[in-house]
Amino acid sequence: MKKWRLAILLGVIFFGVASAFFLNNPRFVLTLVQIEGNNFVSRDQISKFTKTYMGTNVVWVRYFSYLKSDLLTAFPQIEKLKVRITYQDGITLHVKEKQPWVSFLVSDKVLLVAKDGTILNDGAHSPALENSEKLLIVRGVSPQFFTGKQVNSRLLSNIEQVVATVRRYFPGDNLQLEFKQSSFSEDGIVFEELELLKDDTIRIKLGSFDDLDVKFKLLQAYLSTISVDQQQKIQVLDIRMPPKVIIKDGN
Repeated sequence: MKKWRLAILLGVIFFGVASAFFLNNPRFVLTLVQIEGNNFVSRDQISKFTKTYMGTNVVWVRYFSYLKSDLLTAFPQIEKLKVRITYQDGITLHVKEKQPWVSFLVSDKVLLVAKDGTILNDGAHSPALENSEKLLIVRGVSPQFFTGKQVNSRLLSNIEQVVATVRRYFPGDNLQLEFKQSSFSEDGIVFEELELLKDDTIRIKLGSFDDLDVKFKLLQAYLSTISVDQQQKIQVLDIRMPPKVIIKDGN
């Protein structure tokens, strides 16, 4: 029994000495951070954030530090993050960012927004995106709905309803949604006079949020009865009073 205790004690001492030697070995001190997969969060932003971890043991940074959770908190654009030791003195950050869900044109800036309401970019520039033409563009929303890194939650819930309905009936079309009137009220946000711009040519008057499904079914049914050439001649479709469709064309 004593031999087992002695063996355990010696093992603990050996592990402690080895760990102290390893953690204090200058060959394993962090001097290099590589970043992969980032788009909305710049390398400079991440590199600046990781400076405080430079000079720390790489194993400590990987397994015991708050680097990962700190980065996820500082940059809500990041959905997932993996930290891997790739060199004896370096780590690689594998970044997976949230996907753009809709884009807002606000004060001449394009804000790309994820499904959870995270504002992915600063609006000063829009990173190159695959299938960016399929993003629904929303215009006419006041800048007061966009503060910090998150879209106003009430705005988000209203937009989600419209986007889901639009994409259910027109999944791959080039569309822009414009709010002609929007304001705060005691009950929340009031949106009126919605308009949809389809293929950059047809302006579709939707009115309020009421009966959106009915309106889009009517719109889809009408467009399916006419040719592409005929659609290109249409200037305005008014479906604010279903089941009527009022048409204004270029003739």
